[in-house]
Amino acid sequence: MQFAGAAWRISAQALQACLNKSPRLHRELLLGVGSFVVRLSLTSWAHGRGTIEQRLAGWLLTAGDCLDTDRITITHQALSEALGVRRPSVTLALQALDGKRAVRSQRGYVRILDGQRLAAAAGGYFLSSATLGS
Repeated sequence: MQFAGAAWRISAQALQACLNKSPRLHRELLLGVGSFVVRLSLTSWAHGRGTIEQRLAGWLLTAGDCLDTDRITITHQALSEALGVRRPSVTLALQALDGKRAVRSQRGYVRILDGQRLAAAAGGYFLSSATLGS
């Protein structure tokens, strides 16, 4: 897990038994996997084309969307590892997003202040869960 919180764990055999008993669960799981593959593909594309600021904005929006929060507990170092860039680059990108009044970055967390401004900063490098159908 990347963030604190509750999680469930199930063995492969138990999951397979559940999927065999429930076609609906099987279908929903496949839809979730499909959404994940689309998001992974877009993330890979963005890593090759987007600026660090765009990629960071998209990452923050995705994390906020997935966690259903505007306060993301994460360090600059962890963000740099998630984006595959140097930590000072994350700091500069966060400062730029702060200047646009899209986020407020403080020690150990980032707060999304304005999702629309953050989405504008992300450009085409963010799709919400609603867009992906998950």
